[in-house]
Amino acid sequence: MSASAMRDELVKISLSKRDVIGSLSTMLASSDVKNLQLPDDDSKEQKEIRETAEKFRSQLGKRYNVTPFLTGSMKTRLNVPGNVDYDFAVRVNSPEKFDKLKKRVQKKFPTSIQIRPDTQVFKGEMDGEEVDFTIFHGPDVVPYKESRKKVQADMMADPAKRLAIIREKAAVKEVVGKLPFVPERVKRTVLYEYKKGLDKDIGMWRDDYGEKTAALAAAQRTRLMRRNVFGHRTTNLEPIIKSQKLLSAADAGKKGFLKSVESNDATSRERSEAKGEQELRSEVYVTKGIMPPSSSYGKYGILFESRKAKPSRYMNLIPEEHLVDTVNRAKLTYVVPDTELTDWNKRFPNRRIIPESDIPDEKRLPEKSYQALAERMMRGPLIEQKTEKVQLK
Repeated sequence: MSASAMRDELVKISLSKRDVIGSLSTMLASSDVKNLQLPDDDSKEQKEIRETAEKFRSQLGKRYNVTPFLTGSMKTRLNVPGNVDYDFAVRVNSPEKFDKLKKRVQKKFPTSIQIRPDTQVFKGEMDGEEVDFTIFHGPDVVPYKESRKKVQADMMADPAKRLAIIREKAAVKEVVGKLPFVPERVKRTVLYEYKKGLDKDIGMWRDDYGEKTAALAAAQRTRLMRRNVFGHRTTNLEPIIKSQKLLSAADAGKKGFLKSVESNDATSRERSEAKGEQELRSEVYVTKGIMPPSSSYGKYGILFESRKAKPSRYMNLIPEEHLVDTVNRAKLTYVVPDTELTDWNKRFPNRRIIPESDIPDEKRLPEKSYQALAERMMRGPLIEQKTEKVQLK
């Protein structure tokens, strides 16, 4: 068998059945691994390890004003003797807090791995010991913690099973680590997939990101079908994502967000370069539903829920036009062309970004509506829009 075929077969095994690679590794492991014994949990050494873990947990909590908890093999009592892993995790309530905490933790733990858009693992040292500190804002933390407590109880109640798993873990790490002609990245993949399989087999709760993403997408579509969903088109999405605010043209101009400006004529949507003194609209224009992407309105969109939007009386052909003062940033969903979705998600992994194709058909509006114009004429139309003079740089 060629080296490449061996690598492919190894990965295939690790991705399919954890017990296969576990059994093979146990057979091939050294005598030292095969003869491993359970640590004495009441020994001075083990007590000092647990005291050190609690000290690190307390220090992290005080430094970042959070309540981290011990996780990993030390929590489940499945750590291999002589291999101490100080793993801690904490859940925050929102993407905003997640971003702020990440910036603070990076100063102490410069090395990190983003294993999912809502999860970052920081690696560093405390008092000369290696420490992993995971922060996340995704799923509820209760099942995560409770599953580890249950596994710990199961292992303490069944020492033979605990010892067998510890020996198997040590065997897999030893055997896979010594495989010839296998790149390190493949070894890491094998070990990661083995760990996933082991966690599943012993009842450790793991949040499957693919399933979670599908569930979130379904929930998102349900939200977008609600009656009070409004939309807004823009040519410049990035400042809106960064600020998480939907601003009027005047306010956006003051903050330097505008790249181009629309005509102040209510019946026109022609655009020109944003420079010099401009008379900009001081109200936020939205539609109940969302307009199609265009060069005039913009190819990007924002969707949100609002119960405070008021029907517009301005004379134009825009269907379902409304005015709104403020938008709760937590409700913003960003719409991008399907071909740009991957790039936007990489740049802003903690924002709700969906492709254009995910917009429900029921929320898509036509580009023009003569009925809307007639209705505004009957309600008492407005010609001049509210504006404010702004000096653009």
